[in-house]
Amino acid sequence: MIDAGYFLRILARQNVNFYSCVSDPLLNEFFFTAADYSNEIIYQTACNDKAAIGIAIGSYLATGYIPAVYLKNSGLYTVVNPFYSTAKPEVYGIPLLLIVGWQNETDIEKSTSRNKYYQHDELRIGPIPLLQQLRIPYKILGECTEDWEKTIESLLTIAHNEFRPVALVVKKISFSTTKATSTNRKVIFNESVEKIK
Repeated sequence: MIDAGYFLRILARQNVNFYSCVSDPLLNEFFFTAADYSNEIIYQTACNDKAAIGIAIGSYLATGYIPAVYLKNSGLYTVVNPFYSTAKPEVYGIPLLLIVGWQNETDIEKSTSRNKYYQHDELRIGPIPLLQQLRIPYKILGECTEDWEKTIESLLTIAHNEFRPVALVVKKISFSTTKATSTNRKVIFNESVEKIK
């Protein structure tokens, strides 16, 4: 597994220091680690996926640095409009790094996690076909992914050179446990809720 803190530092080396998000159980370790690094990065919780994209676009226009957005695979369906109307290369060409949690990756998960991931089960489709249809370059990050640092570097190079969003699709159990305790996580969650009220 990949240490979430080290993952953030690798992104920081590529000048990715702004994050907007909608919480995803699959990316919990990344979510809480990013909150722990709030003194070193800009971390903004959004009320929904489209808002997260809008915040990230604003960050890029203000700074010129590629921002990261992390969301569930079902969230890809809700960001189609801002992608086509704003971010795609043929329009304004906004480079973004989408970090997408791959919910219901296997048939087993679909049968045992129906209540938890109901919206993903109903959609049936995973993130890959939609990313292909949107022509968003992507890479898959799994527990045993080798050279993941080069994978991220290559994606960000595409985003920078071609002025387009790219996606990192994250499989289950890709990130290792952080030092945040359950109490700290509750505090972080409550602070995030207050921000979007």
